[in-house]
Amino acid sequence: MNHGHIVDLLAGYVSSPDRDLVLQVGRLLRDTWTTKLKWDFPDRSFVVCFDELHSEDLVDYQITFFQTAKPENALKPRDAPSIQN
Repeated sequence: MNHGHIVDLLAGYVSSPDRDLVLQVGRLLRDTWTTKLKWDFPDRSFVVCFDELHSEDLVDYQITFFQTAKPENALKPRDAPSIQN
């Protein structure tokens, strides 16, 4: 799985991370991963996610990414399958 829990990434560097540090590191990693993926794969499109919703458990903060279709390759409304009720 291409995700990481921020507190696990801090293990060995910070003994007791707080929420502010986890958020700061998560935002930094999100921006870094976004830039690196664009640099290494300019012909591909990726989404890097870091959910900042409040959680009491710091393990809940994780970062992940996935590849998406480039806008020019995405389904257009007329090409999208219709949903029948």
